[in-house]
Amino acid sequence: MDLDEIKEEIHLLFNPEPEEHYGPRELPHPRLQEVHKLDFAYMQKVTWEGSSRHPHTRNCSADDDALNLLTRNSDMPMQLMLSAIHLFADSIVTYFGDKEQEGDIRYYPAIVLTLWSGFETFVKHSSEMLLLYGAEHTRGGALFLARS
Repeated sequence: MDLDEIKEEIHLLFNPEPEEHYGPRELPHPRLQEVHKLDFAYMQKVTWEGSSRHPHTRNCSADDDALNLLTRNSDMPMQLMLSAIHLFADSIVTYFGDKEQEGDIRYYPAIVLTLWSGFETFVKHSSEMLLLYGAEHTRGGALFLARS
């Protein structure tokens, strides 16, 4: 492969061809019904499990500042991971064909640190969600948190 082919492959990874639009995102792809014969009739109801109108869906109140702050930043781990992947792609293009190097790694410490920060953010975010939400709303969560 030459550098232009690698750049094109990387571009296609980050900018895939759009899929055909088949309705709202939460509805399953029609192929699952046609080919695999799965029944999604329950999703035609307004109150299917997972919808915000389902009786068992837990909605946080508008005055819960800690939970609102966490949910506003819920995409941060994924954004950090994607940034690391972009850094990795940039390093592949930058060092393509470069035979000379200093040390065992070139551009990768920044990538490793960015991936690690994404993982740490995910763990911290999930832990704080459990602490804020688990003890208050589930008996098992409250028992677990009381023991630890």
